[in-house]
Amino acid sequence: MWLKIKEITYLLMIFNVLFSNNKIGGAEIYVRKMQQELGVPFITLKDTGIMGWVNLLYKLINPAHTFIFHDSRASLLSLIRIIFMKDILVLHGPGKHPNLNYKLFKFLSFFCKKVILVNEFIFNKLPSNKFGVIENESSLLSQASYDRHDAIYFGRIEESKAVDKLCAAWQESCTRGILHIVGDGKILKTLKKKFTEKNIIFYGPKTHQEIEQIIPLCAFYISLSPREGKSLSLQEALSTGLIPIVTNIPSQSFLNSHLGLQLIEPNLENSGEVLSFYNESCEKERNRLG
Repeated sequence: MWLKIKEITYLLMIFNVLFSNNKIGGAEIYVRKMQQELGVPFITLKDTGIMGWVNLLYKLINPAHTFIFHDSRASLLSLIRIIFMKDILVLHGPGKHPNLNYKLFKFLSFFCKKVILVNEFIFNKLPSNKFGVIENESSLLSQASYDRHDAIYFGRIEESKAVDKLCAAWQESCTRGILHIVGDGKILKTLKKKFTEKNIIFYGPKTHQEIEQIIPLCAFYISLSPREGKSLSLQEALSTGLIPIVTNIPSQSFLNSHLGLQLIEPNLENSGEVLSFYNESCEKERNRLG
């Protein structure tokens, strides 16, 4: 009984901290899963408000607390706690400036317990033994349908994820099937106004259970995001048998080198060619690829 009480007390002293308050995205799912399964609460820095910041600062200066800071903006708060040397930093992707992130986290590693990368391809090399890799893994309980031409994207609806370019490329290159866009973000309203054709459907944010109901309508998972650590959405898509149509970046190049799948170059120069190939493929070919 005493051990259980100690365990619960210890868990209550741990907090996840991230900038985003979205419900869709690798880090966002990560912290919610830890809250649900391990009882570790998470704090979002976005739209926190004055009292939220006061409450957070009070927690930060408490040496009894341990923090898991997710990605660069939240990890900068670890500098407030440099005398404790007990916090963990988690990096979910290379970010807009990979070289700068490398230098930043190498510096921050001197003041924390561990830096965790969710994929070995985030940095070309690990700066020190303070760095470790714990791969993102997840699954959806659903199954793709290869007799269809539809594709699904689920994740953040942001320019950084190239969702606007994805919609434009689908509209231009794909004459069969529907593109199902699931998620929320800054450009969702703009895209809904711009792309009103029936071959693109915007669902807004959905739960995992609701996404599982859309996947059987689709043969493909598609994302033109130019940078990913280890995409949680891609891992979930692969677990359902969806055929991935994604960009040729280090964390996704195995799809070509190991499985022979066609990938889209980060500058999207071959996007029309690759999209047309998959969109026009016959059911036999889609079954082979799947």
